[in-house]
Amino acid sequence: MTTKKEAKTQTGKRKPYKRAECPYCHKVKGNLPNHILQKHPTEAAARAANTPAIDRAVLTGEKPPGAVEMTLHPEDIVYYCTGCRAELRKGEESCWNCGQALDWTNIE
Repeated sequence: MTTKKEAKTQTGKRKPYKRAECPYCHKVKGNLPNHILQKHPTEAAARAANTPAIDRAVLTGEKPPGAVEMTLHPEDIVYYCTGCRAELRKGEESCWNCGQALDWTNIE
């Protein structure tokens, strides 16, 4: 038979919860999110109301006001060989490292 102290030190198949202090009542709890939902529902709802919602521009693909449009210049794009992952220059006929033939037809 095990004592209470020995039972606390024994671990089963599951890992114990990481214990954390509650920001509302300052008690140390094992499952903090569950504790907050059960014991502090009004505080949890207020925190959820203060979190920013997903912006409509992100969902619709529109540009948000004041957005800066970025453009890539052809010299800024880096290409890699599909065989050996060596860095390439656009238009080369074969890879300089492994000699694999390169096809540039689908690249604009």
